[in-house]
Amino acid sequence: MMKKIRIHLFLLLVLPTMLIKGQSISKEIHYIEVSGTAKLECIPDEIFISFTIIEKFVTTGASQQEKISVEKQEEKLKKELENLGENLKNLSMVPVSKGVPAADTPGKKYILKVSSPSSSEKVFTYLEKLEIRGARISNQRYSKIEEVKKEARIQAMKSAKEKAEYMLAAIGEQTGKVILVQEKECKEELQGTETSFTQQILPGTLGATEIRNIKIQAEVLARFEIK
Repeated sequence: MMKKIRIHLFLLLVLPTMLIKGQSISKEIHYIEVSGTAKLECIPDEIFISFTIIEKFVTTGASQQEKISVEKQEEKLKKELENLGENLKNLSMVPVSKGVPAADTPGKKYILKVSSPSSSEKVFTYLEKLEIRGARISNQRYSKIEEVKKEARIQAMKSAKEKAEYMLAAIGEQTGKVILVQEKECKEELQGTETSFTQQILPGTLGATEIRNIKIQAEVLARFEIK
């Protein structure tokens, strides 16, 4: 009788320990880790042209000089911009930097926002015709850049999944559920440049009249379970 009690007591002490150890053993997960990338381009639809109008003198008959005020040039400019189809609400005056124009020469600095490279070309042509010097593109953006970034991220994720599938298929395996997704980067850069920006294209980084496509590059790191 005592022998049976001892056996029962031993089992009561040992079995809970075995159950606890059994529960602590987790299933080892086999997985494949891959990266996926995607690149998209968009044409800027917010192009900012900066220029300065200063008071000037033109030679008339008999070697006389006629003063053309800033206001008169501004009025002529606005009429022509309307003829070109530009909205004058997109024309704004900004403070003139010290020394530009010269302190003794009246002048005003402007920024005009246009919506396409073709509009920009027309404006530059007219500014040259008016002999307005120093016109340049100060900034350019794409108004729906966040949508492009979203699409780039989606394509990068699809690229990662496709890569995992064909790599595993080569050894007779299949992908299971995704167990990790990590975004490595999503950046903007001007086509043909090495400098990239995480938020937007910075002002003052362009050539005088140069317009470049904006490139979006997204990269993700994904881990898929191996079935």
